[in-house]
Amino acid sequence: GKLSGFMHTDKVAPIFTQKEKKLEATWDATLIDMIRCKHIIKAYTDFNILENVHERSKQLMSSISNPKIKNLRGAGLLIGFDLDSEKDRNYFKDECYNKGLLINGGGSKSIRLRPNLEVTPEEINKAVSIINTI
Repeated sequence: GKLSGFMHTDKVAPIFTQKEKKLEATWDATLIDMIRCKHIIKAYTDFNILENVHERSKQLMSSISNPKIKNLRGAGLLIGFDLDSEKDRNYFKDECYNKGLLINGGGSKSIRLRPNLEVTPEEINKAVSIINTI
């Protein structure tokens, strides 16, 4: 299985603020979550997750070459970069989405990439291909 987070729209956001929660948000936890965490940490070792994160991060950071991108930065697979303006950032984000790459905007001109921790070299190549041609 994949280890990842998820994004949602405002339409489903109320589920996180209901008195009786149906889903748990990042900052909430139960005893079951603590038990689950033990198994997730074991999976990191058993499936070499951190090695993959290190290798894919190097691959991603060294492959991005779009001259529009400024201030490329990252820690593991949390990657960020800036564009010249909010307008440029929004255009870039929309074009990525139209080509099948989901990215997050941040601040007024930043982009954030947060690939799945088990992302493959081929998936990184596809993402970089999109990023470098916009």
